[in-house]
Amino acid sequence: MQPFQPFDKSYASWAKLLLVFHLWAAVVESIDPITPKGGHSPQVTSHSFEKPPNSPCHYSSIGFETPWSTDHMIELSKSFARNPSTKMYTPAGNAQEHGCLLHLSTQNGAEMWGAVERGSFLGMDPHYCGLSRVPMRLTEKKWDDSSNAAAFVGTTVMEESDNDSGDDDAVMMPMTLEFDCPYSFFANDLVEMPQECTVQLAAFAHEIAVFDRLEDYKKHCQEVKARGDMAFADRSFFWTAIFHDDEEEEDSDKRPPRSNAIMTGHVVQSEVKLNEQTGEYFYWALVETVGGRLDVVIHPHLIDRHGESPPRVGCILQGHFWLSGRLVDLHEKFCK
Repeated sequence: MQPFQPFDKSYASWAKLLLVFHLWAAVVESIDPITPKGGHSPQVTSHSFEKPPNSPCHYSSIGFETPWSTDHMIELSKSFARNPSTKMYTPAGNAQEHGCLLHLSTQNGAEMWGAVERGSFLGMDPHYCGLSRVPMRLTEKKWDDSSNAAAFVGTTVMEESDNDSGDDDAVMMPMTLEFDCPYSFFANDLVEMPQECTVQLAAFAHEIAVFDRLEDYKKHCQEVKARGDMAFADRSFFWTAIFHDDEEEEDSDKRPPRSNAIMTGHVVQSEVKLNEQTGEYFYWALVETVGGRLDVVIHPHLIDRHGESPPRVGCILQGHFWLSGRLVDLHEKFCK
C-alpha cells in the first residue's frame, strides 16, 4: 500500500487550473458569454486544460465528462443547458432580472449546477447529493467576484446521538470547515450570518487510502509514527487551511484551495454508482468521521493506480478531499 500523502503537488496544480472553469463562460444558444466584474474577458488556452484523460477531477469523480480544451468546455456547457433533464429554478422569482439556476440530476446522486444572470452563463459546478446530514452553525460566507462563487465557513453542531457510535474508542467532537456551494450565486444573497442549518456535505477525493480493517490502520499508524511523521486517529478531520500561514493567504498565487480537508473515517455504507448521463462508474461511501457523516465520492483511477481495495462497510478510509455542500433547508425552499 502506498503511503498517504496529504498534499499531492500534481493535484494541487490541477486544482488551481480548475478555477479557470469558473472564470470561463460558454455561449449557450442565445446566452452571451460573461465578462467578469473586473471588465476583462478570461484568457483561456488549450494549455489550461492539459491533463491525462484518465486522471480524476471533480467532474469525473462523479462520472461527468471533463473538459480538456476551451472548445470542449463550450460544447459541454451547451449540452448541459440543452439537456432535457436539466431543470431551471428562479429563486428570486424573476429570471430576467435576478437570473436562474440550472440543475441536472441523476438517479445515483451525481449533479451538475449552473447559473445564468442577465443572459450570461456563469459556469458549471459538480456536486453529489447523498445521505450526509450535518447540523452546522455557519459563521462566514466568502464571495469571489472573479468566479461569481461563494463558500461558507462554519462549525458542526454536535448532538447527543453523535456520541453513540457503538465504538467505545470513538471521540466525537465539532469540526470547523469551509465548503463550496453549487448554487452559491444565489445562496450568497439568501443566507444571513450567523446561520444554523443542516448541510449535506460531499467530499470529492483527491488522494485516497483504504484499510480493510481497523487493525490494519492501527498498524499503519505505528509505522508512520516510527518514521517520525504524524499519524491521524481513525476518526479525524482537519481543515487544510490551518496548515498554511498568513503570508500564503495574502499572496493569491500561493493561496491554496480552502474548501479542502484531510479526513479519516469509518465506512458505514458503500456502493458502486453509475452516472446514467455518461455511462461512467464511480465509488460512493458514507463515511463517519469525528464531526459527522460525509458522502465521499472517488474516481476509480484513484483506487486502481495504487492497487487499493474499493471502499466497503467496516473499512477505514483516509484521504485529501474537496468539500461541496448543499444547504438542505434552503435547497428544499427554492428548488421545487
